[in-house]
Amino acid sequence: MNPVNETNKKRQRVMDPTAIHNTTDRAARTEAQTKPEEKPPFKVWTLGELRKQAEPEGWNLVGDYHITRGSITVLAGSPGIGKSFATLMLAIQGAIGSGNWLGYTINTKFKTLIIQSENSLLRLILDAKRVDMSDTLDDCVKLLEFEWGNISLGNSKLVDALRNLIAEFEPDLVVLDPWNQFADDDKAKETKAAMDGIKHILDAANKPPACLIVAHHRKKREGDAHKGRQMADLISGSYVMQSNPRCVLCYVAFDPSDENDNRVVMLCPKKNNGKHKGPATAWTLCENGFEAIPDFDYKAWQDGGGEAKESKAKIRLEHLQAIFANGALTRAEAGKKLEALTGAGRSAVSEALTKRFSDVIEITGGGLLLSLKEEAKADASPFDDAEE
Repeated sequence: MNPVNETNKKRQRVMDPTAIHNTTDRAARTEAQTKPEEKPPFKVWTLGELRKQAEPEGWNLVGDYHITRGSITVLAGSPGIGKSFATLMLAIQGAIGSGNWLGYTINTKFKTLIIQSENSLLRLILDAKRVDMSDTLDDCVKLLEFEWGNISLGNSKLVDALRNLIAEFEPDLVVLDPWNQFADDDKAKETKAAMDGIKHILDAANKPPACLIVAHHRKKREGDAHKGRQMADLISGSYVMQSNPRCVLCYVAFDPSDENDNRVVMLCPKKNNGKHKGPATAWTLCENGFEAIPDFDYKAWQDGGGEAKESKAKIRLEHLQAIFANGALTRAEAGKKLEALTGAGRSAVSEALTKRFSDVIEITGGGLLLSLKEEAKADASPFDDAEE
């Protein structure tokens, strides 16, 4: 065997263009087989084709498409009034698959992933102990714990981890709480970029999940008269926060002037899916959930609290004289008696005991009891008979 000839043959095999071409073809075919098929950027429909289509089954999660697969819904409201707890109750009702959430019907059973960055582990533990959900449904709700402020859509490792989690868990609803931790700024460009980043994360799911974004309302400025559809204008940040979502829900304090009032109002200033906007409802936020407030007059509340003002006017000094006729009361006892006697709401009663009549009420019993000052007491109250 001639070593020189063998070397030349090897060189020819290496330089053979046919061999190189075949190798390239095999590599291209292998890559084509392993690479996922890209979705087309759009699909063309005619009106006739669309009319023949049935509504996608299981896409209407809550209400009349208020929370919908493949769509963004914003839940907006003032800080510190229980929006995070409201989303937890939504997740629980979704795991159950029936009932309603703040007045909106749960249409199907669904799994929820809550990506929140404000609540510490302690807060998560306390909220978990507040609610009641069967252990058999435990796999339907997952919450993420982050170090405060440690969320950035520019962090590729975080984005990949979230995509992997969504692909594995396959949630039907993803909650982002709160939005200001995900967006770098409140300007339109940055908000749109954050929306695109969220869409990239959600695209990891086989079926597009619904997305609920928890956002803050800015404080009303003097001269603001937002109500009805204008409530969406109060969402902090760019106009993108109300133009991109298909639905905007507002979860607001019944009486923002009273920090001890735990009543809230739920309304829908914007909805582009479905037919019905849905009712405005009022609720009392309790330790273990929400209790509906019966006979809620939305128009009176919307018109600036005319109902509350009227209730405040109902409470007079003689009412206080009546409830304190037999001596001192705890604040809770005084409130209940005043509500029963005057028909005023809890907010009006609280305002009367803490502000309007604070000059005639004294605190006794080590700060636990209320009573009328001596000079404010009457010899006989016109309500004595009614009290008996």
